[in-house]
Amino acid sequence: MLVFRHYNESVVVSVRAFVLEELHVSGDREQRIYERLNDLNGESFFGKLYLQEPGTIVLEYDLLGDELDAKELLHAVSTISGMADALDDSLSTEFGTGMRAEDIARRSQGQGSGPVVPA
Repeated sequence: MLVFRHYNESVVVSVRAFVLEELHVSGDREQRIYERLNDLNGESFFGKLYLQEPGTIVLEYDLLGDELDAKELLHAVSTISGMADALDDSLSTEFGTGMRAEDIARRSQGQGSGPVVPA
């Protein structure tokens, strides 16, 4: 997903991917999730991971859009989608909860145009 926002006199383009949705976040699991996302943020050069309510892990990469060219944008989309694809399986296994985007899309097949994505 691409999100465009104003920042001072500039535009920020945020490339976002939902890594896992429908996480059961309760008790000790919530603390483990926050700690793991913090560790991953410390290891990563690109993107930031955060827990969005209710129970969605988001990977986001912000770019200044004023002089952004197509090659840069495509690289960011490719990087974030690759990272999200690598993280969804490992985090789902590690936390014992969460649905990958491809599982949600598969579940919705035949039920309209696909999953509804909030703006």
